Amino acid sequence: MNTFSPTEAIKFGWKTFKSNPGFLIGLIVILILPSIIVSFLIPSPKIDQSNLADLGSIFAASLIGGFISGLISILASLGVIKALLMFVDTGKGDFANILVPFKQTKILINYFLAMLLIYGLSFFGIFLSVFIGVLTLGIGFLILIPVAIYLSIRISLFSFYIIDKAAGPVEALKLSWNDTKGNIINLLIFGFLSWCVMILGVFALLVGLLAAVPVVLVATIYVYKMLSQQQAVQPAPVAPVAPVAPMPQTPPPAMPAT
Repeated sequence: MNTFSPTEAIKFGWKTFKSNPGFLIGLIVILILPSIIVSFLIPSPKIDQSNLADLGSIFAASLIGGFISGLISILASLGVIKALLMFVDTGKGDFANILVPFKQTKILINYFLAMLLIYGLSFFGIFLSVFIGVLTLGIGFLILIPVAIYLSIRISLFSFYIIDKAAGPVEALKLSWNDTKGNIINLLIFGFLSWCVMILGVFALLVGLLAAVPVVLVATIYVYKMLSQQQAVQPAPVAPVAPVAPMPQTPPPAMPAT
């Protein structure tokens, strides 16, 4: 069984960010920029409170805008994750790696099939929990929360196997399930530490998210590589700085002869 240290994962993410802030911040800008552009391109419908038909227009516009924004965000995140995986492997940042998933349609298809499978199982689980909750006078709803957390942790790495190894949807879920075995506590601690890093980014006038998000993403890739029997590389080194020459030592002035 492979394992990892949650604190070492966060440290790895932080050291990597300090060594390569420009590339990592650039990736985050690419990640969020498409959604911002879509929000400006889709105009908000005019609201007339006396006309109930406007409610349908608002709902339709919100639905369409949310779908397009969500789809673009998913596609952008796949590209960013691929770029980060290759960056952690080689220590060299290349924005062109974002386009790799779009050149391999199998990755996109497998990812969406895996998401459909997960959503299908989630709806079945919700229906089952409601049924059990009715029969047990609400106890089933209390059981749902820890079960949902446990299952989400066990399959949390599936997207990395699809993007990194071009695994099929079922295979990716199985690999995530197998590699997270025995690491539930560590993954819970890692999730809590990641949440703390994100909160610190929010407190830093939201600008801190440009550091917090890449730190958490790189740390998550570290976790994936440790649990999937891959060696996580060290952060790319910072460009060396020439040492400052020491000041020449001047001898003390001679004392005048008396």
